[in-house]
Amino acid sequence: MRKRLLIWLLAGMLSCGTAAVIPAAAVYAAEAVEGIENPEETGTQEEPETTAAAEVPETTAAAEEEPETKAAEEEAEDDLAMVDLELTAETAEEKLGNCDEFIGLSKNYWVMATAKKKVYVYESPSTDSKVLGKFTKNNCVVVNTNGMKKGTRYTWLKVWLKKKCGYVQLKNVTLGKLDKVNFGLSANSKQNLQRIQICRFGIPYMGTKFVLGGSSLTKGIDCSTFARKAMRNAGVMVSSSALAVNLSNTGKAIKRSQLKPGDMVFYYHDAKDRRIGHCAIYIGEGYIINASGHQGKVYPSGGIRISRIDYRSPTAVKFRNLVGN
Repeated sequence: MRKRLLIWLLAGMLSCGTAAVIPAAAVYAAEAVEGIENPEETGTQEEPETTAAAEVPETTAAAEEEPETKAAEEEAEDDLAMVDLELTAETAEEKLGNCDEFIGLSKNYWVMATAKKKVYVYESPSTDSKVLGKFTKNNCVVVNTNGMKKGTRYTWLKVWLKKKCGYVQLKNVTLGKLDKVNFGLSANSKQNLQRIQICRFGIPYMGTKFVLGGSSLTKGIDCSTFARKAMRNAGVMVSSSALAVNLSNTGKAIKRSQLKPGDMVFYYHDAKDRRIGHCAIYIGEGYIINASGHQGKVYPSGGIRISRIDYRSPTAVKFRNLVGN
């Protein structure tokens, strides 16, 4: 087949007065079509005109360019795959370490780190360092943003404990902000001022341990005593001996969707004992402050601390407004 094609090409060139030099392209073309079935074997009459020199370079070009095009396409696909991997890694890094939204906030705000699961607080930013404490899912610690800079990636956060700081891994927490001065309220009414006072009351005592039956804001206290003190400090009259179950029948019943900072939130003892066994004060943005002891008595596992409203199971079951509108 190759020999016949070369003879036809040579004959065509000689008849046209062309120098009898066979272009390299013609050789390549002959090699390219060598694999095509022999027309004689298939019963098809081969016509010399279809192999005219004008058409051979096109076939040659296609034969020469195809491997390069395929290689280019494969290289392009590899490049796109690498870009996808880089973007995925970059997105993951941004998701992990970008804290810009929470850096440089007004001093009226706290940045809260909420546990996604059980989180350990370390003495230094290393899992090899001493463990200072732990807190469980939907419980919170306050982030120390001093010295943090926008545009910097972080994998560890410095957080406040009672009298010192520790470190948590950023991947294990979610960040949020809390107005620790007015709790999102306008100080334009007596009721709002009372609500603000109720919410502020426990802030200076964050970290005080839980003691069942305790009444000291510095040495140890339980949930209902803490709530009573906060209410009475703001001028809301409740019984000085009221337990959580008694407080749950005080004031006006409201729906969860109607909660305002300063309202009371109540929980069952546990999944089996469906009596009211715990209370907390709602402080806005889905956060509560309470004296908790069922997950640990020492901060941040327990004691006076801030948590998300759904920090325990069963979750909040009763809501009361003791302040008024």
